[in-house]
Amino acid sequence: MTQVKKNGGTVESFDLAKLKISIKSACDDAGLTLSETEKLVKEVSALVEDFVKGKEIVNSKDIRNFILKRTDIVCKPVSGAWRKFEKRK
Repeated sequence: MTQVKKNGGTVESFDLAKLKISIKSACDDAGLTLSETEKLVKEVSALVEDFVKGKEIVNSKDIRNFILKRTDIVCKPVSGAWRKFEKRK
């Protein structure tokens, strides 16, 4: 199982469900329809799953950057919503 190294240095198991929730939240904030959201969540989460597959450990920043690069291409409002959320944290 792939481990994710968080920004603070902690390590946890890669959690696809948690990732899907984050992508869905960004889609909701960007105002996508339910069908658009479902399609994007499915597409991006599958790509991320492939990205981490076979890796023992991956940095959360690498996953974040991967997601943002993909959403910048297919749905810029979602990547914008993701970045806006990060600024609020």
